[in-house]
Amino acid sequence: APAPPAPEAPAAPAEAAPHSQINRQALQNIRALSATNGDALLDRVLHAYLDDTPSHLHTLRQAIAAGDTGQLRKAAHSLKSSSANVGADALAQRCRELEQLGRNDTTAGAAVLLADMERTFQAVRQALGAILEKET
Repeated sequence: APAPPAPEAPAAPAEAAPHSQINRQALQNIRALSATNGDALLDRVLHAYLDDTPSHLHTLRQAIAAGDTGQLRKAAHSLKSSSANVGADALAQRCRELEQLGRNDTTAGAAVLLADMERTFQAVRQALGAILEKET
């Protein structure tokens, strides 16, 4: 007898939920820093991150193009910290990998990593934008 048909897998969502890009605990930690004004603090921190990250990505792009591993390491380290602070864990991990390339005095593979980081940042920007609209 033929095998019964496999159950149909549920359709995957067209896009991962934007909030999955963000570790919500990091946002709670920022709110908790101000007992009286946590939402306003979170709003300022998220806006600063969204405003500053494109220039960090630009600096990384320039460092890779110039083969400047010291600048690559410094810029990746800076973006790693700010990304972790706002809960953009996947982006922080890519920064960690880029920072390690700089420490190893190489830019091999850095352009591919940076392209992935830029895509990830677009998702992070959408997720944080949605959070800002809803919660602050």
